[in-house]
Amino acid sequence: MDLSENQFQELAAHIVSRTNKILADDKDLLPLGLSLHKNGSVEVHIPTTEKPNNFSELLNLLQQSLSSKVKEGDIVATSISYPDFENKVVIAFVENNENFCAKLVIPVNTKSTPYLVAEETQIEDGMIYVFPDCA
Repeated sequence: MDLSENQFQELAAHIVSRTNKILADDKDLLPLGLSLHKNGSVEVHIPTTEKPNNFSELLNLLQQSLSSKVKEGDIVATSISYPDFENKVVIAFVENNENFCAKLVIPVNTKSTPYLVAEETQIEDGMIYVFPDCA
């Protein structure tokens, strides 16, 4: 298994577990950023603004924050995830410092207590949002 796949699986596991906790606690599901560091630690990034329902602004803040932190050189992979309420999925963009990227579409089971159905995740081509183009 290659390094990018390991990094993306690590981030996906954190996305699922953290999102499921938020859903179980009946809290608002907002955009969530994660960064995977060289030492293997994962840092959570949550954007804040006075208008928490403005997802576009929250996503832009999250992207800017992660892009700024990436320049410090310790981060090897990131993810930005957010709910797509209309389609009952969570969208997650994962990328790394080698400019490998993917879009994860993770279904949400909305019966009783909602939770992400990780085994039904669809993987699509992604785009670079956080790391500078180093190709």
